[in-house]
Amino acid sequence: MENTNHSRHRPLGSKIIVHIHKVLPPKTKGGIILHEEARNKMAYMETCGALEALGPTAFKDVEDKPKLGDVLTFRSYAGIHIEHPGPDGEIYYYRALEDHEIHSVYE
Repeated sequence: MENTNHSRHRPLGSKIIVHIHKVLPPKTKGGIILHEEARNKMAYMETCGALEALGPTAFKDVEDKPKLGDVLTFRSYAGIHIEHPGPDGEIYYYRALEDHEIHSVYE
């Protein structure tokens, strides 16, 4: 399966790369600190993300494998956090996870 990996990380073995969509930063660019409820929403968003890349043996024992671009759910403490600057200067957030750390595919 070909990777459409914008993170420039190539997962090995059963690892996968998931793109995390950060919705709300804890503090705005103007310095306004966001309410706790808003930060909790951000923490929730960090438990799901779009599948960006698959390692060569990822999901090998799974019949219905997730496809690139599928939104996956996982525990908030799972995997390794990756921050990567994009070509537009924006910071993009990724998570490197083991395939067994995925709980579901959002449909």
